[in-house]
This record gives sequence, C-alpha cells and structure tokens, in this order.
Amino acid sequence: MRRLLAFVALAVISTPLAAQKNGVLSGEGAGPVGVHRFAWLLDGTFEFGGDELLEITFTDGSKQTIYAGQVGTGNVGVEFRGQRLGLRATAGFKFTSTAADNANIMFTRVPLRATVNYYPNPDWRVAAGPVMHTAVEFDGDGFTPNVTFDNAVGFTAEVGWRWLSATYTSLSYSVDGGSSINASAIGVGFTGVFGKRY
Repeated sequence: MRRLLAFVALAVISTPLAAQKNGVLSGEGAGPVGVHRFAWLLDGTFEFGGDELLEITFTDGSKQTIYAGQVGTGNVGVEFRGQRLGLRATAGFKFTSTAADNANIMFTRVPLRATVNYYPNPDWRVAAGPVMHTAVEFDGDGFTPNVTFDNAVGFTAEVGWRWLSATYTSLSYSVDGGSSINASAIGVGFTGVFGKRY
C-alpha cells in the first residue's frame, strides 16, 4: 500500500515537471517554460524636463538652457524575471554638459533604481518603483558657482515594448535641506537583456 501511495505521489509530482520540460503548461496565466531567468541589463535613457538651472549665452549670441531633469543616462543592472512578474535593479550615470568650446559646465548625478515589472505578454512590460539620485553635482567650471545637492529619493514608472520604453520620473533636488528644484522628467529608454532562461 505504501508503495502504491508513493507511486501515485511520484506520478502527480512528475506530471507537471514533465510538461514543463516539453514547454507546455496548463492553467490560467501559463506560459512557456524557460521564462524564469537571471540576466544582466544595459540601458540608456534620454530624458527631458525639470526646472531651469542655468541659461548660457555664447559669444555668437546663441543660448543653451540646462534643466534639472534633462538629457542622457547610461545604466547597468540585473533582472530576475518570472512568468508575469520580475524585479530589476540598476545603477547609472546621468549627465548634462554645455556646447561651449572654452568651458566644461556639467550637471552630473548617479541614479539608483529598483522596479517591480509586470509582463502581460512576452513583448510588453509595465514597471514602477523607487529611484534615488546620489552624487548630484553642478560644476560651473569657474563661470558660475558649483553646487552640490542632497541625495534625492523619488518614484519612477515605465511602459516598455520589447527593447523600447517610455519613462517617467518624479524627483526633486534640494541643497542642505533647504529650497528645492523640480527634477522630474519624461524620457525614452533602450534596454538590452543578456542572460539564460532556466
């Protein structure tokens, strides 16, 4: 009798495992096997928005405005993805610079981001989570005072399709806990995922 019960239990356990091995799962929300994975991420984001930090007038009369939330970010990170849910964590470098030949005015920060990702199907992704900007520094290169901002914590959200995504970040920078500036931004992101499914 014990052998019979052991055989039935083994059959019940091995059936879904065998189905997984063949790439077939039954039931609501089932998907192909191999969707679970740990992977490395590389992504770049172009963002726009935030309060005006500085307007620069060049010798030819042209102007350039630096905004608190603008321009490019490069990130590296990791992903763990299940059938419908996943986690991503990234660290990056965000920078804005001027087009002047005789000045290197820059606004730099290090974004740290963690998101929970929902995959309604293999191509689409919706994500949200906290973001923190550290080492937030404005370098005036002697033309205007340098400013070091406090670390800032905010919120980020994404809607992605394959390697392309639309992003939104809500964030503010402040100096010594005093007055703050809006550093919120919208953007377009491009992501590469490198890893094996298991």
